[in-house]
Amino acid sequence: MCSAGMGHDTPFSGRGNRNAAEDDPRPNILQLNTEGLIASKISVIEQLVYRNKAFIIVLQQTHCTTADKLVIPNFSLAGSVLSRNHGLATFVHEQLEWSLVDKSPEQSETEWLCLDVTGYKFINVCKPPRSRFTPTAIPTFPHPCLYVGDFNCQYVNWGHNKTSPDGDSLDSWATTLDCCMIQRKQKVSPLKHGTLAPTRTWPSRVSTRTPVCRIDVF
Repeated sequence: MCSAGMGHDTPFSGRGNRNAAEDDPRPNILQLNTEGLIASKISVIEQLVYRNKAFIIVLQQTHCTTADKLVIPNFSLAGSVLSRNHGLATFVHEQLEWSLVDKSPEQSETEWLCLDVTGYKFINVCKPPRSRFTPTAIPTFPHPCLYVGDFNCQYVNWGHNKTSPDGDSLDSWATTLDCCMIQRKQKVSPLKHGTLAPTRTWPSRVSTRTPVCRIDVF
């Protein structure tokens, strides 16, 4: 967990101006399927960020066609895939260094984008429910890396009642890459204007010590 203070101007004040990455290069992550990003949900995300001291925000199903709505205080929009029906966005705290490694081509059924943050690769993924998961849908990246997002796949070992063909394919893909599941099926909690739901997290085994926030959305 990256719990150092981030300076007096941020929600994580308390230790002066020390950079969080100086204490621990493995930042906390907040991952949510927003099912349409609107102002009221951004307010909830800010509360979750503050409560869990998250330094990376990974969102799916933003439904944004322009980047003007993709704004969260104290965070940089590090990458996005704009889409009316789906869409991704990854934010990084303004005091962490990051670089955009790659992102899915336009019109790809499975959307993804990869960031390098303090030496770790973070891959934000969204596979629409009606598309099929294939081993080539998401590129492989070198260890240590974390695949996190909404895969829309079911597998009994992840807490579902049945295994879907896509779930079986995803499990085989993860096994081939020597990845392990660290976040299983979660209860989806309703909000006034829709839902925010944590979904799936797959780290490469070399990086299994990388902490990931498991958020119980209220």
